[in-house]
Amino acid sequence: MVDHAIFHTPAPRVHAAVWLPAIAAACIIAGACMGISLVPQAVSATQSNTVVEGMVDKDVQLDMSACAAPTALSLGTFTPDTPTATQADCTVSFSSNSGAGTSLLVQENPAAGAGATFKCIGGGCGVSTIQDVTSGTTPPAAQTSAFGLTLRGTSSATALWTSGAAPPWYPARDTASTACQTSSTGTGSCSFRFQVYVASAAANPGTYQGQVRFVALAR
Repeated sequence: MVDHAIFHTPAPRVHAAVWLPAIAAACIIAGACMGISLVPQAVSATQSNTVVEGMVDKDVQLDMSACAAPTALSLGTFTPDTPTATQADCTVSFSSNSGAGTSLLVQENPAAGAGATFKCIGGGCGVSTIQDVTSGTTPPAAQTSAFGLTLRGTSSATALWTSGAAPPWYPARDTASTACQTSSTGTGSCSFRFQVYVASAAANPGTYQGQVRFVALAR
């Protein structure tokens, strides 16, 4: 199933979607008959061996409903040289029928195009972007503009990003990064906040948007 949402600033939305390879159930039946006579016999025997094979499809669930509040998606107006964060958690729940569990990945929506995730979409900033944060930075170095996410916490899931009240920032790049995962068929959830830092020396006024995709994959 596919769930999605978009975020942008000042009226941001987050794109979240999940895709998996289509796995079609296959059934193969093979039969063989031996020793069958067309002439009636006093004693006759027949036998048939049939092998049936099948494959169970992976069923993955992704719930973004707890990420819909404006305070979970809007970064509002940035103050130069001051880190700005969303004021509420964007909580993503996920599960699958895989006994090994499910992974939750974060990346830039491929439809947004190459380059930095946070791009100008109007208001005079032209083709300006705010670069992706260097993974694990807390917060970006002074005079360096950057956009990223933080993992605030998990429920019934294991964090692969460092989490907490003041965790490091992570980018949403073209290549997906696994933020957290479960180890069974149960539902897990991970809570994120979006962060931006705009250095005054590099500030280009306008409206920016970041398209972030969350991906749930059965392990």
